Amino acid sequence: VIKYAERLLAVEQTVDNHLLLVQTYLNTGLVKEAEQQLASFRERYPTDSRGLLLGAWLSMKQGHTKEALELTNKRLERDQNDATAWQLRGQVNYMLSEYDQSIMDLKRSKVLLDTATTRLLLSKTYLKIGRTEDAITELKSIIEDPQAPEEARNLLERIYLNPKRKEALDDFYSKV
Repeated sequence: VIKYAERLLAVEQTVDNHLLLVQTYLNTGLVKEAEQQLASFRERYPTDSRGLLLGAWLSMKQGHTKEALELTNKRLERDQNDATAWQLRGQVNYMLSEYDQSIMDLKRSKVLLDTATTRLLLSKTYLKIGRTEDAITELKSIIEDPQAPEEARNLLERIYLNPKRKEALDDFYSKV
């Protein structure tokens, strides 16, 4: 990942390539590398507000949830229509055990950009507060999506493994 990401940046040093590099590091768990590249990004592009969101994501990965929330809120002050920022804020609020707020944030993200990842996060939050049927609805809507994380199918299967849901489990197995 590091090798190819750095090659991309060496070929063309654009704002989008810098962002892609930081995102790639964060997606693959290379937090130290992401931190270094984010510092470089902020140096080169100090006025680009997308750096706030990447900073929030990095802070969340480092366990600095309050800082992540502050940075995400700053990003949302600049752009209320940023679905990724709402999704990230929902994740941070989940980590802070603010489940109702997490649900509101994730629903806002889903309205702006309906993705399998957002629905998966929303279903996990629903499960955390005992809203199993809502979680099932979210999961059922994405399990046939090829872009859906495998975790969605696994989570739905775990819900259906409850002895009272044998028929739903049989139906689930026949579909997937």
